Amino acid sequence: MSELTPEQQHEIRVVEHSSTATHRHIEKMTVGMIDIGDREQPFSSGTFIDMYGHLLIATAAHCIPPDPHGRLWILSDLPRKAEDGLLGIVWHQRDSALDVGFLEINKSVAYTYFSEKVYCPPDRLSPVCPVTDSALVTLVGNPAQRAVADYKTKTLAAKCDAFTTGTLPASQWPSVPSTERPADLNTDVFLDYPKELRNLQQGATMGACSPAGFSGGGIWNQNLVKGNMWLPEAATLLAIQSSWQENHRYLRATQVVHWLRLVWRYYSDIRPQIEKQFPQAEFEH
Repeated sequence: MSELTPEQQHEIRVVEHSSTATHRHIEKMTVGMIDIGDREQPFSSGTFIDMYGHLLIATAAHCIPPDPHGRLWILSDLPRKAEDGLLGIVWHQRDSALDVGFLEINKSVAYTYFSEKVYCPPDRLSPVCPVTDSALVTLVGNPAQRAVADYKTKTLAAKCDAFTTGTLPASQWPSVPSTERPADLNTDVFLDYPKELRNLQQGATMGACSPAGFSGGGIWNQNLVKGNMWLPEAATLLAIQSSWQENHRYLRATQVVHWLRLVWRYYSDIRPQIEKQFPQAEFEH
């Protein structure tokens, strides 16, 4: 393999720094969840979004049980005991066909429970449809392998993690199992997920953790533009991670425009704001 040019080395450093900054910035908006009624795969992730006064958690539909009340434990970054109680869910809805869903949380309760969190504003959503170009993106979530359990104190805390890669162009999309919905350019985003990843903090290669628990996490477009000044606030929510295939090493996600349409469908009080801010989303009246 030929040596990298100084320009290529610089570009790699830029990507590494932007990826680290994106992770640290977006993890403040990311939340871990555990379904205490699911013994096979209880962990999942979501993103806090303040939709014109409604505090929502954007996640995948399969991460929301049919009745999440008293069953879905929304974790903070701070260790909590079971007797601390479950965070009350005001409302929830799902689109199982597209695997997107939302949970509405009481704002006043959330401010106390999640004092360390910030909430993504609507202008950080990127309802691009279809995603035709390869983009540098970061998946942020709470994989099960990173959860911190203290059996002595009987506490559990979510541990946020991130993975940066490029979206796969449609010509490189993998074949999906017959048991899944067929791949659709107007719905899906695919990312590769190799067995080994570069740990940016340690500067070394490491084995990739199981993505179980990343489901429902946000995939953020870093929006890097060569030659332009960049800030972590430039990152926008592009898609919501939904599934993965270990044999083929890919992650699948649903474009966030479909989550936005779900919210539009069920919140008539904020439809005018949504339609005004996202005219390109093509809502069905």
